[in-house]
Amino acid sequence: MEPNIDRIKTPGGMITAMLALQFTAALLLTILVMFAAPAQAVQFRNFSTLVTLAPLPDGFFSVAGVKVKTTGRIVVKAVPGVGKEALHKVDTRVTEVTELYLLDSGSYFAISFADPGDLEQILVRFTASSLVLTAQPDLLQIHDKSGRGATRREPTAYIKKLGIEALWENTKGKGVKVAIIDDGFDLNHEDLRGVASTFGYDLESGTLDPSPRVALDTHGTEVAGIIFARHNGIGIDGIAPEADFIAIRHPDTWTSRTILSFYLAQMAGADIINCSWKSRFLLEPIADIINDLTTKGRHGKGVALVFAAGNEGGGLSDHGSEAALPEVITVGAVGGNGKPLKFSNFGREVDVYTFGQDILTTSNGAEKYSLFSGTSASAAIISGTIALFLSQAPDLNLTDLHQKIVSFFQPR
Repeated sequence: MEPNIDRIKTPGGMITAMLALQFTAALLLTILVMFAAPAQAVQFRNFSTLVTLAPLPDGFFSVAGVKVKTTGRIVVKAVPGVGKEALHKVDTRVTEVTELYLLDSGSYFAISFADPGDLEQILVRFTASSLVLTAQPDLLQIHDKSGRGATRREPTAYIKKLGIEALWENTKGKGVKVAIIDDGFDLNHEDLRGVASTFGYDLESGTLDPSPRVALDTHGTEVAGIIFARHNGIGIDGIAPEADFIAIRHPDTWTSRTILSFYLAQMAGADIINCSWKSRFLLEPIADIINDLTTKGRHGKGVALVFAAGNEGGGLSDHGSEAALPEVITVGAVGGNGKPLKFSNFGREVDVYTFGQDILTTSNGAEKYSLFSGTSASAAIISGTIALFLSQAPDLNLTDLHQKIVSFFQPR
């Protein structure tokens, strides 16, 4: 932090000199910016299609119409058996190699280098390497945390309408592990205190504390309340309060961190992964890992990946986002009348619709509870209900589980 010149007791001539020096430095910086070489377009393959990362005037990039940010890092899929040491030798500018996700078909790594201006050259070098199957820039894109504001107060009427209370006669989710990948989670909330949190991690800080870090970190707590709120006579009742909670704070969209979030959920033994968000641009590494989780996870029965359809009020496009992948359970939102809400995305990719309007849930705001609308809330309802089904029948494979969910949520 620079000192405040107005508070420094120095002779007037020294102040003048300091101001002149600052002006000269600012002028030089302006000249350097004006004559600096503009960022170059970078190309890479995504699902065998060559796409262009085009520079924008503000220093960001655009790919397939989506505004993204890059950094001194790429994501690669190495051939089976290749480790960090071998990848480190591909280019002398590599400063760090980090494991992200291990697959039978190869492993994903984040490759870091000091100068972001070397992105194109390093990407070309790794793409050409016989050790590498796929190489892409590590991108930050804005994902849709699919929640909306709410106006009315209808606390948990949806639980009664859906018939969830009848399921509670047999189980409240015990023995099932549900991971939520979202922003922060307030596990000290009066309605979440005592939830069986088996693992927590913050991908931003690299610590085991997934608590909210900023004022906007409310979405994760809202999603968690729908699934996990304790039946303690306080506030609300969650759908699967006895399930085990895997809390993964992932507040941004760096490809490398998204990959790692799924790997952490897998390593923690997640049966269900709730993703109340979707990306605006689907990247091949993410689709590859989702396929691995849904086909090989849960000892071959498949991890249930639940994605919010999104709130743009439009149709999902094939391979346009994670929500459009056939392997995941994609959830749209309906109102109390059972009709799709105008904001909910739709299309053949949407597997099931459920309530998504004015749902009272936990919040880490001043009032501790808030009304929550959007396909984020709908996805949480589906994840909680899946936990009840798996608690009763843990050997259900993903196909049978999918059919059971669709049948249960058919309009009555």
